[in-house]
This record gives sequence, structure tokens and C-alpha cells, in this order.
Amino acid sequence: MSSYFEGQYEDSEIVAFGYNRDGKRGHEQMVIGLLCSPEGCPVAVEIFPGNTQDAATVPEKIAEVQKKFGIQEIIFVGDRGIVTRATYENVKDRKGLNVISALTHRQIVELLNRQVIQVDMFDETQIVEVIDPDNTGQRYCLCRNPKSADRETRTRKALMDVTRTALDKISQSKRKSMPEAIGKRVGTALAKTKMQKFVHWEVRDGHLILSFKGDKVSAEELLDGCYIINLNVA
Repeated sequence: MSSYFEGQYEDSEIVAFGYNRDGKRGHEQMVIGLLCSPEGCPVAVEIFPGNTQDAATVPEKIAEVQKKFGIQEIIFVGDRGIVTRATYENVKDRKGLNVISALTHRQIVELLNRQVIQVDMFDETQIVEVIDPDNTGQRYCLCRNPKSADRETRTRKALMDVTRTALDKISQSKRKSMPEAIGKRVGTALAKTKMQKFVHWEVRDGHLILSFKGDKVSAEELLDGCYIINLNVA
């Protein structure tokens, strides 16, 4: 959790700008870590600088909980922002630790490329469980949320429409321009929508030539609303 501040602060090691969960943009904050018992009773609290990323605290705090509180068997549950690939690599071999988290889109694609899973395994009514053949202690639970799928598809289409409009304006210019100038305009347009992977572009004779990767858009759409929970809990 976090708590934001009003007013002016100087020479503080704690108060800093960071990701504000309260949506209070323009305010400095501190990050608060809270440890509770199963009944919800606070056991320990720690204050971190306001720009602390959640993932950065995971390995150290897991080790601290095991040592300070004598808890040897831990099931750590975290979202994709907390249990990043780097974080998981740091903690996966820790004795007594099990992790439950979710895979990123890139990690899902990697499983597809390894043929560990197939797209048709994602179901809207049932959880499909898969064991990783290269690590039999690792399980994947697959599901698909149709509402999320619809939202993601519509969001991508809207962003693609904005991207197409912006790039068409550049490509249809009758005036020749230097490649560097065109590249800067294209980069600015793509930075706003983050749709770079769906666009192929180049500069020929002072004009922008572009095409859209419809096959890649279709492939991405197949994974809209698809989620994988990965866990190594027996």
C-alpha cells in the first residue's frame, strides 16, 4: 500500500514520487509493507521509499519472514507485477517456498512455441491444468474470460485505428522529407499507441511506406482474455 503527502519535503529518504495506487498524481508518497496473521491481525509493518517497486522487495522480505518469524513453509501469492521473471529466478530454489502467480503475455507465447499448451485449451467454463514437461513440479492453470477478451480486442482495434490515422497522414504527404524527420514523426506516433509490433514501415525516396501486419494482429487476438496461473504448490 502507499500513502501520499501534501506540502513541501526536503532531504527525505522516504518521501518520493512513485506509482500512486490512490491515483493522486503530482504527490510524493511512501510505500507501506504490512504483514498480517491469517486472522488479519497486523504483525509487522515497514516503510519504504515512495519510488520502491514491489518486485524489488520480494526476495529480501521472503528471507526475512523465514528467519525473523521462523516460518519455514511459505506460499507466496503475487500478481505479474510482483513476481517478475527476474524475481522468480531469484526465489524459485529457496527451501520451503512455493509461488503462485500469473504468466505474462510473452511467457504464454513461449509456452505455445514450446508446444506445452495450445490455444484451444483456454476454456470459458473450465480450468484446464497442464504440467510443464521440462519441470514436472510446475503446473499451469488455463482459463479464458470472455469479457476481458472483448475489452482487449476493442482496445487494440481503437489503438490500431489511431495508429493508422496518424501514419496515413505522414505517408500521404506529397512533400519529400529526410528519413530522419520521417522516422521521428513515426516514432512519436507509435510511442503514443504502443502498436509498433503490428506495423512495418520504411522510407523510400523521401516518403513513408507502411503496411500493417494483419496476421500478427489475428494471432494476438486469439490470446485476448486468456490467463495462465502458474504454481509449484503440491
